[in-house]
Amino acid sequence: RERCLAAGMDDYLGKPVQLPALIETLARWLPVEAAPGVADAPVAHTPPPASPGLAPPDAPTGALDRAALGRLRTLAQAATPGLFAQVLNVFRTDAETYLVALRDAAARHDCVRLARTAHALKGASLNVGATTMADTCRQLETVEETGSVVAVPPLLAQLESEFKRVKIEIERELDPKQANEDTHR
Repeated sequence: RERCLAAGMDDYLGKPVQLPALIETLARWLPVEAAPGVADAPVAHTPPPASPGLAPPDAPTGALDRAALGRLRTLAQAATPGLFAQVLNVFRTDAETYLVALRDAAARHDCVRLARTAHALKGASLNVGATTMADTCRQLETVEETGSVVAVPPLLAQLESEFKRVKIEIERELDPKQANEDTHR
């Protein structure tokens, strides 16, 4: 923390980031006009309102963890309108880029790059509640330790398949009208 602040950073949050600490830090640095009502926003103990057409939090797990997505939605709504959709869209785009980089690293037998890319995708996946993707990335991270890409192709196939499921759920999150139509078919 001290080295980061000495290097010129305005603030510091260590991993794993805790929601209350993140909200406190954002409230300290966001301009008031960019985040109206941050202090009044329900944060840690109030579950977010259910989106139309989506499963309740206690429903069987889909590609996205409902609780993690709810925390992200609450945090994003408290910070900036539209941030929730922006985070999901960035994840969707970045995940595709990471998948291409993972395939390339595997083809080149570059275990270090593969492990580092898997680590980055794991963190991004956890941010949006894509826990199965994160678990697969966790397995891919071990490639650096073993130095072998033998186990990589089936893990990449599993990761790509799960990403397809995640994209469908993200699309439903971003377009609740579509989710309602899907449930009435």
